[in-house]
Amino acid sequence: MMNLFFKVILSLSVSSSLLILILLAGKRFLKNKFSRQWQYYIWLVVVLRLLFPFGPEINLMGSVYQTFDRTVTQTPSLAGQENSQRDADDFAVSFENAAQEIQEPGQEKTGLDEKQPESRISVLRNGIGWLWLLIALGMLIRKITAYQSFVRYVSVGAEPVFDSILLEEFFAVTKQMGVNRRVELRVNPLLASPTLTGIFHPCIVLPNADVSPKDFRYIVMHELTHCKRWDICYKWLVQFVVCLHWFNPLVYIMSQEINNACEFSCDEAVMEKTGYENAQDYGRTLLDAMAAVGKYRESSTVATLSANKVLLKERLGAIMSYGEKSGTVRILTAVLTVCMILGAVFAGAYPIQADAAEVSETEEPTAGSRPILFDRLEKDEEKDEWKEELEKKQMEEYRAVGVTKEGKNYYYQGQLVNIFLDMRPNYSFYTLDINPAGTVNVKIMHREDGQITGAAYLSEEEFAELFGDMEEEGEDEYPRVMYVNCHVCKVRDGAGEEFSVVGLMAAEEEVTVLGMVEGSGGRNWYRVDKESLTEDMDISVEECYIRADLLREK
Repeated sequence: MMNLFFKVILSLSVSSSLLILILLAGKRFLKNKFSRQWQYYIWLVVVLRLLFPFGPEINLMGSVYQTFDRTVTQTPSLAGQENSQRDADDFAVSFENAAQEIQEPGQEKTGLDEKQPESRISVLRNGIGWLWLLIALGMLIRKITAYQSFVRYVSVGAEPVFDSILLEEFFAVTKQMGVNRRVELRVNPLLASPTLTGIFHPCIVLPNADVSPKDFRYIVMHELTHCKRWDICYKWLVQFVVCLHWFNPLVYIMSQEINNACEFSCDEAVMEKTGYENAQDYGRTLLDAMAAVGKYRESSTVATLSANKVLLKERLGAIMSYGEKSGTVRILTAVLTVCMILGAVFAGAYPIQADAAEVSETEEPTAGSRPILFDRLEKDEEKDEWKEELEKKQMEEYRAVGVTKEGKNYYYQGQLVNIFLDMRPNYSFYTLDINPAGTVNVKIMHREDGQITGAAYLSEEEFAELFGDMEEEGEDEYPRVMYVNCHVCKVRDGAGEEFSVVGLMAAEEEVTVLGMVEGSGGRNWYRVDKESLTEDMDISVEECYIRADLLREK
């Protein structure tokens, strides 16, 4: 689960990075031509993209990840045979080593033992996922602690404003700004600039109350604008995203750009209220704010009036150039907003349903190559129809060479089949069925193009080559250690597919086998030791079983 969640986060980070780079590249072009408030809020599209894995079924990141997953999944199955096609039946993998025994002389044998153990890869991936989570939580806790310390410091050293003239002006501006919440006004001489703190109980804290009425009005309007727009919530949302995507350097750049855009947009909003002809007076107020004697600098999650000297110079230049935007600019702004939203949607994220499909497709073997599209889109009805059609066509070919099927039992010329083997020309298994009650061993023969040419009995030599090692081990040598031979296999509370699934095991995981029994449908099942399973079983489950063809010896 942690591995899956980290995949989603990583895909969101990659897709959002494209949007961040687009906005950064267009910053110089957008800076003086578009509304600063739009430039502030357009980053919300990127922030939401970083948080939520929304998007259509077919999207950029989904296609990239599905292509990557298919490549990783198919590579191990191609290692043993240069010309082999990927088998659709999960249980066919368990007989890959046996199939290699009858390859042409001189051909090197490569099998499951030469693959990198998938269990180690799985442990490594989960470890990376947990490391990411621990660092993210640590960063978030640190930011919350720093904010609480700052608010506590401000509260302890702050004193209420008692000047009736300032209070009267403050209430008048609050009413003019349309702020319906109760906002406190305090003074703390240790602060470096006027600051807004608190989310549900906002408080404007001034470095000193000895300011001119005009400066006081601009300062209060600026901070009330932050309060009215809930900028502190916006900043905390950004900080949460930074913690979540701490490994992506672009999110730190995005955070700084949003903080800067917040102040620019707030300046613009104040100018819209006071009139652009007062830009020079407002700029002088900013300069006075920079001259505050306080040394205590605010955290990134509060709203302030002042800024560093570089940003202040840019803000002063922007204030002097503010003006009402033309209709063309407004139309272009709307177009760019729609384009950014569509880009965020179609960038997409890792498809969570893809991992669920891998679990469901492991246990049910089918004949022939299975369309990936059906599994990925989970179109169960279409997949079932396709399976039925394929099985019907296959049985017609079998009947033509004397092989019939009743229920799950195969018959050849009226005789119940013990081992039924349908092998491709390149020696990769197509179908294999074992029925201990059968009396004959039968194989299907093919031409080089895969067309069925007939059926024949397995000779003793062929049987010994394929299954001799299995016989030598002895069926009664239990308990013995075996390993999962497919991506994911299901553990059931009985010997049959009709029993409930009580656990899952991943490829190459080790399990202790206590014995073999014949389950429903004539299929063999291993009874496994519950204590050897990596997943804890419910104490009410008395016995656990795994299908025999899903386990192998080391």
